[in-house]
Formats: sequence, structure tokens, C-alpha cells
Amino acid sequence: MSTQLLPDFASIVDQLGIDDVDRLRSYIKPAMYACLEPSEEEYPLGVSRFGGLPDLPVGVAWPNCEAGPIPFLAQVNLSELPSSPGRELLPERGLLSFFYGNPDGEFHFPDDEDGVTGGTVVLFTEDLDHLTRIDLPDDFEEELIVREESQLLHFHGCNTFVDLEHPVWGRYDQFFGPDIPELETPWGNQRANFQILGHPRPMQTSVAHYVADESLGNDAEQKEAFIEWSLGLETLFQALDADGDCSVYIMIQRDDLLARRWDKFRWTLQCT
Repeated sequence: MSTQLLPDFASIVDQLGIDDVDRLRSYIKPAMYACLEPSEEEYPLGVSRFGGLPDLPVGVAWPNCEAGPIPFLAQVNLSELPSSPGRELLPERGLLSFFYGNPDGEFHFPDDEDGVTGGTVVLFTEDLDHLTRIDLPDDFEEELIVREESQLLHFHGCNTFVDLEHPVWGRYDQFFGPDIPELETPWGNQRANFQILGHPRPMQTSVAHYVADESLGNDAEQKEAFIEWSLGLETLFQALDADGDCSVYIMIQRDDLLARRWDKFRWTLQCT
């Protein structure tokens, strides 16, 4: 991983004379981003793609939540990822499959007032020799497929930085105040559709607020503990919808990621 600050931010730090540049550097996280790419009508089992029907081991059932089958979002073949910084956090091979949403066509948080529990499931398949493309469950309406025709995902390495709404910036009030400078993004002006690892890219306020159990109260010790906790989060998967106005975030603590505890993720949704 590069120890350099993002280009436009490095000059600002130098001008201000911030003395803990090493800490600022520690907020840089490597990530991988992808945009949708056209695919052939028939695509091989186990390739990285968004939408369509999932490839799962023979005998594995379509995941369910309280409201029924959970829509299939995407799958990532880990052997297809580039050998860029951060790659060591993930297994060398295997398939991560992401299911998100509800069969009623609406997205829900676990504590929604309507009592409907949202469904999010992450499955890891290590052996890809016995995959099959499973059909839709009988009680699943076809119009609720995230995308009927799959599109391929091809990932590239990049660096990410903490978002501008993250509470970590309170450490630098004496330098920036409310005027934290915009940071250069690795994909330029066009937002990437998907991301693995790194800091999430928020569509509203800091994603860390949404996935935390801890309060951001006035207690300084509690707030500092929250900041350190949130900096330990990695983006397991982030998907921007086709219209570019909503983003699904599936986050995991780095320790859980390294231990391959795929059920320890947290998730949320943000829309513009």
C-alpha cells in the first residue's frame, strides 16, 4: 500500500503544517472498484457479475428472510481480483455471493416500524467445481430480479480516504474547521458502480454512522472509541444502482474479514 496521501490533499497538509501526517496516512485504505461491462448472452459459471441468477453449489437453497426469498445482487470471483494492495485481506480463491432486499420490492432496515425484517445474506463458496445456476424460487416474482441480464464486473485497484462527514475530522478542527477540502477520487468525475474493500463512498452522511451500534454522544471517550471502531471497518461490497441514486453497503470489521467470519457483516442503504 502506498504511504502517500492523495495528491491534492498532500499539498494542503504540507501547507498547514499538520504534525501527525502518519496518522493521516493511516486513514488511506486500498480498495478495488468496478464498473459494469457488457457480457455475452451466455457467461461461464462462477464469473464476477451483477444481476441475473446466482451460481451456487449443488444442493444449496436460495436464501430467505421473513418475507420470503431474498433478491440476488451480485457475485465476485476472488481469483479474478487484481494483485493490488489490500488483496491479501481476501481469500485467494472462492466466490462471494450477495443477496439483498425483500421480495415485496422494498428495502428495509432490521428495525423498520412496519415490522418487516430486511434480508441480507453473504455466502462464501470455496470449491467452485460443483456450481450450478439455480432457478428462481416458485414464490419469487420475476419482476423483482435486481437485473434480468447479468453484466460482468472487472475490478481495478485504487486508494480510498475517510469521507468528509466522518467524525475522525474532529481531530483536525484546528486546521480545517468545517472547510475540509474535497479529495481526489481514483475514478475521476464518474462514480464507479461497485467497490470491494476500503472506505465506503457515502451518498448521504458517513456510512459509519449507519452501521454503528455505538452512540455519537458528547462523551469524548465514547466518541473516540467509536472513531477507532469505524476506522476498522472494511467495505465487503458496495453496489450503486443503475440510476445512480441509491447505494447498498455491506461492511465488515477487518478482524472478522481476516477470520473469514462472513456472517459478521453489517449493512445499510443510502439514497440521494
